[in-house]
Amino acid sequence: MTLALLVILLPLLFIVLTKHFKLGLVSSSKLPPGPNAWQLLWTISQFRNKPHVAFQTLARTHGSLFSLRLGSQLIVVGSSPAVAMEILKTHDKIFSGRYLLYRFYETIGTSRSSLTMSRECNDTWKFLRGIGHNFVFSSRAVGAKEEVRKEKVVKMMEFLVEKEGEVVKLDDIVNVTVSNIVASVLTSESLFDLRGEGGNEEKLKGLVREIVESAANLGLADLFPMLRRVDLWSRRNGMNIREKIMCVWAKIVNERRKRGTNDVSSCDLLDVLVQHAFFDEQISIILMV
Repeated sequence: MTLALLVILLPLLFIVLTKHFKLGLVSSSKLPPGPNAWQLLWTISQFRNKPHVAFQTLARTHGSLFSLRLGSQLIVVGSSPAVAMEILKTHDKIFSGRYLLYRFYETIGTSRSSLTMSRECNDTWKFLRGIGHNFVFSSRAVGAKEEVRKEKVVKMMEFLVEKEGEVVKLDDIVNVTVSNIVASVLTSESLFDLRGEGGNEEKLKGLVREIVESAANLGLADLFPMLRRVDLWSRRNGMNIREKIMCVWAKIVNERRKRGTNDVSSCDLLDVLVQHAFFDEQISIILMV
């Protein structure tokens, strides 16, 4: 089985590398300079295990703005405060979209539309930006949730007083409090109990860790899109992440659908999403991201 896989993949790898070696990286004069495919082979292990170190090494050689190809994907990297300012502030609309790893197409793309990570500033993206501003980030929304934030912090301090003389994991307690504050802002509900009843905190921590690690690792289909049909591992990984995300918010979303909201003045982000007929998986992805 292994030998057959090598026989299939080695010629493909040879063709791709040869193409890149002949063309270099820069097929257009508008692209920044960068390493060719053969030079990247020397840092391939770093890209797998420590991608930030690999990019830092390349930045020393090619400058704060450089380009490279990983497989068939063209990547332009900015690695200085000045370049970051150009990308995130001066040209923010152009770069408002982002490339999704194949496993995240399975996580988000199958939710009937790529809601939170769309590559374009389409109507759905503008709608989500609008309700995010009105119900999460506006001065009115922030002020309306001031008492909720105080309440969560007071509960944390009371819990710490109860535990006087005992050993506690302060970072876990703070993380639970912050998570409950965020959940209350979005859904007017708390996700966790400070006393750890139910064990949901560890599940969420593990899920966040899994998402971050998945986002840092390119899969076979990301390097060679033609192999998407056979990259079953990335597909399965994306589906597992989506199911775990839905489990985090399932109870709160189901209860809100049953209860409904008649008082417009007390609407939160979850109410708006339910009222606009978003599906459960779409809502879960939005709340998680």
